[in-house]
Amino acid sequence: MLQRLFRIIAGVLGVLTALLILLSLPALFSKQGSISFQPAVFWDKLLALAKQLLHPEKLEYASSMQRIGELPRMFPLFPNVWEPYMYSFALLAAAFVSALLLASCLAYVYVLISKRWKGTIQAVMFVLESTPDMMILICSQMFFIWLLRQTGWMPFHILAFGDKKAYALPIICLTILPTVQLFRMFVLCLAEESSKPYVETARGKGMSSAYIVRMHLFRNVWIHLLHHAKTISLFLISNLLVLEIVFNIPGIMRFLVRTYAGAPAVTFAVLLLIFAPFFLFFLGSSCIAKRFSGESGAAKP
Repeated sequence: MLQRLFRIIAGVLGVLTALLILLSLPALFSKQGSISFQPAVFWDKLLALAKQLLHPEKLEYASSMQRIGELPRMFPLFPNVWEPYMYSFALLAAAFVSALLLASCLAYVYVLISKRWKGTIQAVMFVLESTPDMMILICSQMFFIWLLRQTGWMPFHILAFGDKKAYALPIICLTILPTVQLFRMFVLCLAEESSKPYVETARGKGMSSAYIVRMHLFRNVWIHLLHHAKTISLFLISNLLVLEIVFNIPGIMRFLVRTYAGAPAVTFAVLLLIFAPFFLFFLGSSCIAKRFSGESGAAKP
């Protein structure tokens, strides 16, 4: 237990140290507009950045909206970062949960239906998987704009503007491709699990296919899917910036882009805020998977 805790702490410290070095790296090769090797400047920059981070309440970023010749206005990072942060993570969490639910429902139906319908679902999934993310986002917006022009009815906001925030359509768009990926993982894991001897034993006891899938296969497959949570989560975060730009969402990724120049301490703090919940989620899912993988046999008749 202590050894595992030590490894976790060492890993976190390693990531934070690497991030500090990366953000200070420009000072190693440039000084006053010229390219040169400056290890002393780099070390001073690294120490200054570390000292800034000891006082997060004093971190400030420059406004990206100022007139030509006007000095940039400075704003405190906290609490201004919390609104875009919570907005983006609300979208991510809703999309992740929606993708899990949709993929599990589709996989459950897929296992029980005939081969003809399986082919249809596979074709639809192939088309969705082959469609670029940007095309899905833009086409969804164009569809609802067309719907508004034809009927005068708009079921939800297609853009964030002022105090009006867009939730439903961004979540739907962010959910599509993770649902396809999770569905394929579900199907592969279910096929692998179905070939195990305990499934034949359950059928021999007169249990229906639906009952076996629902009560035994799914319970064991969920443990395997926890190991793939990193892939889906990283896929979601990689699409978040494009989503925020297309839907004009004042989220954490656009906030990071706006405050990146000339503010490495702010960049470090924002990246840490993004990293922390994913790290805790990955750590929790890993612990759950290890804990229940030994108990998965209890689910087998």
